[in-house]
Amino acid sequence: MVNMSDNATSNISMFNHLRAKISDPDNLKVTIEIRNIFGEFILIVIDTSHVIKLIRGCIGDMKILMNSTGKSEWRFVDKLQKVQHSNNLHLANKLRLKHIQYHRQKMKVYLATQTISNSVANAIEICDEKLKLKEFENSRETCKFLRIFISKE
Repeated sequence: MVNMSDNATSNISMFNHLRAKISDPDNLKVTIEIRNIFGEFILIVIDTSHVIKLIRGCIGDMKILMNSTGKSEWRFVDKLQKVQHSNNLHLANKLRLKHIQYHRQKMKVYLATQTISNSVANAIEICDEKLKLKEFENSRETCKFLRIFISKE
């Protein structure tokens, strides 16, 4: 049996009380100490669709996210949309105004995944490295951030 949940603090706390360890990648334990009616352990799974929307909302609302190697900035995503729209040219991505104004359609997973994507990172990188657009200088960390969440097959 699988228990799907979002990443709410109350859910994580409950999983910890039930002896699941989902916050510690070195000691990961994704089952809880309760069995279902078939005698099987219950498996904990975080809803990735919800998490990607949270990530997009976090960088979109906070504007800058800091880590040990630098900062990721929403302004590069915003600027990419503006550059593409004003030139009526899209650099192999689906980024549109609705992706930037996501508060109107917060629950749409496809908008979040199309924003936090390799194609957007590639387009920002092209604007910086190939087109040498000044407004995309220092965007490397943002591109790296956008690529973290890409599925590895």
